Amino acid sequence: MIIKLNKKNFESTLNTHRGLIMIEIGAEWCGSCVIMEPIINKVSSDYEGRILIGTVDAAADETIALKYYSGRLPVYLFFTNGHIVDRVSGMISHKKLSSKIDELLNQTGNQS
Repeated sequence: MIIKLNKKNFESTLNTHRGLIMIEIGAEWCGSCVIMEPIINKVSSDYEGRILIGTVDAAADETIALKYYSGRLPVYLFFTNGHIVDRVSGMISHKKLSSKIDELLNQTGNQS
């Protein structure tokens, strides 16, 4: 399941979830974001119960987007215990995104 994050629930989600969180910052007008949607849905299904996946609409929540924006959408942020541990920008294959998640799960000891 992918949760929608915004300025009201972003910080509380980061601070209360114990484990790996992947957050996509994207926008409806972003062609790469639209192309990545099926991949993110597949990753959400593949890792259900193992990681939390959220999305932030860069147009609706500019404060969050500007804080983490890297010059290219989409941006995938990875957090553990409220701290950013990695990021990936732009389009990425399902295989590479899954490898990144597996790597981070192994590093954080959250292989469940």
